[in-house]
Amino acid sequence: MVAYGQFTISALNDGTSVESVSVQYYLSTSRTKLTGGSWGATCPNVSDGHYVWTRTGTKLSDSATVNYSQPACITGDKGATGASGKGIVSVTPLYLMNESKESCAEPPTGWTDDPSTLTWEAGKYIWTTSKIVYSNPSSTVYTTPSCDTAWEAANEVQNNLDTYKQTNDAAVAAQA
Repeated sequence: MVAYGQFTISALNDGTSVESVSVQYYLSTSRTKLTGGSWGATCPNVSDGHYVWTRTGTKLSDSATVNYSQPACITGDKGATGASGKGIVSVTPLYLMNESKESCAEPPTGWTDDPSTLTWEAGKYIWTTSKIVYSNPSSTVYTTPSCDTAWEAANEVQNNLDTYKQTNDAAVAAQA
């Protein structure tokens, strides 16, 4: 068994997949730290002096543990009332399995909103981004894609298993 912080792998086989992904929200009284609230599945309404934070939880099919991203504050201080402006119609998390942890395809090509369709393979990494649809005027933008580094642990374990298998196979062949 190999443990990396919150990410523990006891057996890793091809076919491991993302079982579930959840987005959580926190209503804080601070824009620099989590305080005065609790995590929930519904984005709360913002009032003066409060800030909305978000995080993404990912559960792999071979683990009971949910791994959470670093929380990020997604609202700022209240500004002066201005003219009618853009409104957010929807925010959709998107996922991509990629061979590089340094760069990936720009969304939406190859990205999916269903993480259960992604199957882990040795040497691959999962990337996340959000699709934001605005109104007034209507437009769609994508956040900067981010590589989930928890997959580095999965790749390291797979490499260790492959090395062990090669060493073991060589030892068995030498004894034959």
